[in-house]
Amino acid sequence: MIHEPGNLPSAGYHATGGVLPERFGVERFDSRISELSLSAPALEKAGCMTAETTIHICVTCRAADEPLEPKAERAGARLHAALSAIADDRVRVKPVECLSVCKRPCTIGFAAAGKWTYIYGDFTPDSAPAILAAAELYAHAPDGLIPWKQRPDSLKKGVIARIPPLSADLEHSA
Repeated sequence: MIHEPGNLPSAGYHATGGVLPERFGVERFDSRISELSLSAPALEKAGCMTAETTIHICVTCRAADEPLEPKAERAGARLHAALSAIADDRVRVKPVECLSVCKRPCTIGFAAAGKWTYIYGDFTPDSAPAILAAAELYAHAPDGLIPWKQRPDSLKKGVIARIPPLSADLEHSA
């Protein structure tokens, strides 16, 4: 079946558990947990972030030379597993089935309430540490806009879209 925009599958993808690095103070990742998060008020109180940051990962992204099946072995699914294994409680790692940027796999997005949302492409499963570091920069930016000079090259080259915060859209349409 060929899916068109607006007719894409929405079932969540769940990574299997894996060992977290000792530096995060957790020995095993519970496979029943597919998203890691900490509430925005707690983060604000700690002075870490202005809103909960979510990293969306397209788990259906695949490299041109990868087979369609099994889906769990596609580059996007492997990137999600890698990010889930190293992410800590400062971000949510959320799998999505399609970000409709199939010509630029693997595709990710950074989002948070009241901030600009960014969509980036051209990542590999080995990019997980760089993505996590970039998500921290995004989290510390009050409006989600990471200063150009601070952006890693992968973000400068991989930007696909910048989407205004929903609240800005509502204010200007009134």
